[in-house]
Amino acid sequence: MKKSIKATLLTSLLCSTLIGPTALAAGPAEAESAGKVTFTHEDNPLRVATATDIIFGEVAISGDTKTYNALYQDSDKFTEFGGTEKFAPLNVTTIDSRGNNAGWKLTVKMDDQFKTADGDVLSASLKLEPTSVATSKDEGASRGVPSVKGVATELTPGSGEAMMMNAKPNEGIGTWTTFFGDLQDDTQAGKRQNDKVQLKVFGGNNGQPIKENKEYSTTVTWTLLNTGD
Repeated sequence: MKKSIKATLLTSLLCSTLIGPTALAAGPAEAESAGKVTFTHEDNPLRVATATDIIFGEVAISGDTKTYNALYQDSDKFTEFGGTEKFAPLNVTTIDSRGNNAGWKLTVKMDDQFKTADGDVLSASLKLEPTSVATSKDEGASRGVPSVKGVATELTPGSGEAMMMNAKPNEGIGTWTTFFGDLQDDTQAGKRQNDKVQLKVFGGNNGQPIKENKEYSTTVTWTLLNTGD
């Protein structure tokens, strides 16, 4: 009886030994995954994202031709690359996500004269001088800083569009902000005047009285053209 049991155990051990190497046969040492992506355009890949208002505040009436500087606004801030927050002058942010690196031009025009809600006209011009361009995004330099800056330009209704910033091919890719004046560290920036954005009111106001305590307003239109020189 004991011999029979020993024989059965030996057979089981032999079977286990014979099957083992077949179950542990080596497979491939490497495997591959495919990486795929398809790019599509946004609905508006080249656009003016934001443009701040131009505020001159309350100014004194003068019978002579007089120039007034725009005011910095405490609420208008710009975060530089690296996280430094500063108070910004008039600024326009553009986005180019077309992917063709063709460049662009930012232009501006004054649509109409400054007027009150009642239609009283102010005989005036608006002078804008672009001073710099910057990005809050990383790798800004590798995306090509827009290299052609416009000059100080006096706008009047009907004077047409003036070029303010020009990104040549391979420049201005992604998000960029054009500034009209210096960035300010001062928390009282709203009390500062900006001589890069000016309103010139012509003496005599073209024979029309200037209304006291009435707000005069106009609109300027910013346009981003799809090629740069």
